[in-house]
Amino acid sequence: MITEEELRKNYDTVLNNIRIHAEKVGRSCNEIKLVAVTKTQPIEVLNLALSVGIKVFGENYAQELRDKAKVLQNLGVEWHFIGRIQTNKVKYIVPVAKLIHSVYRLEELEEIDKVAKKLDKTQLVLLEVNVSGEGTKAGLQAEQVRNFLIQASKYTNVKIVGLMTMAPYIEPEM
Repeated sequence: MITEEELRKNYDTVLNNIRIHAEKVGRSCNEIKLVAVTKTQPIEVLNLALSVGIKVFGENYAQELRDKAKVLQNLGVEWHFIGRIQTNKVKYIVPVAKLIHSVYRLEELEEIDKVAKKLDKTQLVLLEVNVSGEGTKAGLQAEQVRNFLIQASKYTNVKIVGLMTMAPYIEPEM
């Protein structure tokens, strides 16, 4: 398991890289939110992360999100769900996730809306868009986004706040 010292050093390195690259493109690093992906990590690692100042965690398994959120409740953690959504597991995600990163089917929105309505919550989501056109990646095609947004407007307890995309991998030029 990683030590607190190693984690603090790694975290500081990542924050510094964010600052450097934000400045290069004329942005403030305060505009950028770092989400620490904690899937399959034990609670002890999340506690270490909290001790060095990391407060935003991303999970991609619904039950793991639910269970970790229960253990770390009242500690100021902001939870994000970053995985593929199974509609039968939305009941585990919506109660704890501030943001769901991977929505691209109306059936998902419908279930999220239904659960959010029961909780009197407006669930924030990102639409997953397959900008690379790769068959191995999920998501809407770019030309489908407008129509999807029109159809999604009927869900009153869901708010689409942006897009989640994955660029294709390319070899860096030397």
